[in-house]
Amino acid sequence: NSTVGGLVWFDQNADGNINNLEAGLSNVPVFLITCSGQFINAVLTQPDGSFTFNNINPGNYKFFVNKSNLPSNY
Repeated sequence: NSTVGGLVWFDQNADGNINNLEAGLSNVPVFLITCSGQFINAVLTQPDGSFTFNNINPGNYKFFVNKSNLPSNY
């Protein structure tokens, strides 16, 4: 089994890269879903915006970030 993860941050300049002044977003729900739409697990981002899913079977997956609790400018 594997571990997958990432980082949720506010990309102020919309360049797709995290820059020195762009902070990670904490407590954002992130869902791991198979490419066929099956829910696998959900986690909240850490204070630095990072998230990790552990013990994941090999395969193709999608992340879904629930931004409903974020300000509209995110």
